[in-house]
Amino acid sequence: MKVIVTLLLGIMFILSSANAQEAKQIQFNDLYAESVKTEFLGLQSKVVFWLPPELFEYLFSQVKHPKDQIDKAMDTLKKYMIFLVVEAKTEVSPLSSTTTFKSDEQVRKTIKLIDSSNKSFSPFNIDELSSEMTGFVNAMKPNLVKVLGEMGKGSNIYVFKNKVANGSSQGYSIRDKNSFTISFDSTKFSWKLPFVCTLPDLFCPVDKEKMKGNWIYCPIHGVNLSK
Repeated sequence: MKVIVTLLLGIMFILSSANAQEAKQIQFNDLYAESVKTEFLGLQSKVVFWLPPELFEYLFSQVKHPKDQIDKAMDTLKKYMIFLVVEAKTEVSPLSSTTTFKSDEQVRKTIKLIDSSNKSFSPFNIDELSSEMTGFVNAMKPNLVKVLGEMGKGSNIYVFKNKVANGSSQGYSIRDKNSFTISFDSTKFSWKLPFVCTLPDLFCPVDKEKMKGNWIYCPIHGVNLSK
């Protein structure tokens, strides 16, 4: 459990840092942007942050630990899909404003993971998790409060089994084609995989400018992008 808690501290550090280094072909800021979904309706807001296995791989590349410990931790983390969820409402008066957050119990009543075959799953209860994952979840909450303050207090953690449709045991990966949805309180947040940040860059045949890997046409010249 020690190596996973160290990893958690790495997550908190990077989330609070303005400058994240590049790991292999993926930049942390791009990975973060595709992992987070938000909805803002007036003074109400919802945020869902998926922590995919590849995020942990990135963080392990930033800390020094024996390979056997890292492999053991990754074996544990790849079995689960971990989400941070915040649902907040702000009330404004002439003299002040107050933000309240939905509790874990309130969100847990409706939250579901829906796979690409439209099958839905409920999150694990804490007593259903392995000892390693229980330690991770228990350590995450106080560290969220340290880094995010009031929003950290209002953050809820939900863990699902990482198993895709049709009985595959491989699980979701940001590099493999797939999709899933997190639904709660009448709102749906969907992820389409693979993440764009994992795709090879494309280049405009006119001026050789780098384009995103999922673009079909150059937005400047309107020409097909060569792969």
